[in-house]
Amino acid sequence: MRSIVACGNCHTPQGQDGPIPGMELAGGLEVVQEGLFTACTASGSPHRWASAEVDRDALVAYLRSLPPVDNAVR
Repeated sequence: MRSIVACGNCHTPQGQDGPIPGMELAGGLEVVQEGLFTACTASGSPHRWASAEVDRDALVAYLRSLPPVDNAVR
């Protein structure tokens, strides 16, 4: 998730100096396409997902290995 699929590129909040420490996969990045849509990335934090939603055992195992991060995502 940190390299090949690069989930953190969209699901980890960014500050001026890059990823915000302690907020890995916390979600909240707003993607705006003027006149078409605004989307907000979901939290990938392990207390937010169930195996059935992710449906990939290896991905779920990785997510569950991370510490939970609370982040109010709109």
